[in-house]
Order: sequence, then C-alpha cells, then structure tokens
Amino acid sequence: TLLIALLVSGCGSQKDTASPQTQTQQETPVKSDDEAKKKAEEEAKAKAEEEAKKKAEEEAKAEEEEKYKNAFYFINEVPRIDKELFD
Repeated sequence: TLLIALLVSGCGSQKDTASPQTQTQQETPVKSDDEAKKKAEEEAKAKAEEEAKKKAEEEAKAEEEEKYKNAFYFINEVPRIDKELFD
C-alpha cells in the first residue's frame, strides 16, 4: 500500500508541475524572441557604426593622399614647368 500511495502521489505531483512548465514554455519563446530581436538590433547598430567608422577612415585617408599628391606636384612638377617656360 505504501508503494501505491507513493505512485499516486508522484503522478499527482507530475500533473501539478506540468501546468507551470507549460506556462513557462509558452513565455520562454516570447522572451527569447524579444531577446533575439534586441540582440539583432544591437548587432545591426554595431555593424552600422563600424561601417561608418571605416568609411570615415577611408575618406580621411583619401583626403590625406590627395594632400600629398598636391604637395608632390608643387614641389617637383611646378619648378620643372617654370624652368621649361622660362628657358
């Protein structure tokens, strides 16, 4: 009889714990969806910031190269052109 009582009480406790698990399982996908959306938004934002930073660096580098190109021209080519014109 003790064994039967344990089995019956064990079955009853499984039914009681099944209901909260079902509720938890229903809430978990909602939470995980929200968390996934937030994570995706954060990743997209980080990626956009990284791309913007990379683009700004490339533009600064191109501007710097243009400055050196102009400086090289004035240092090396202008004197040669002046010499050719006045000689």
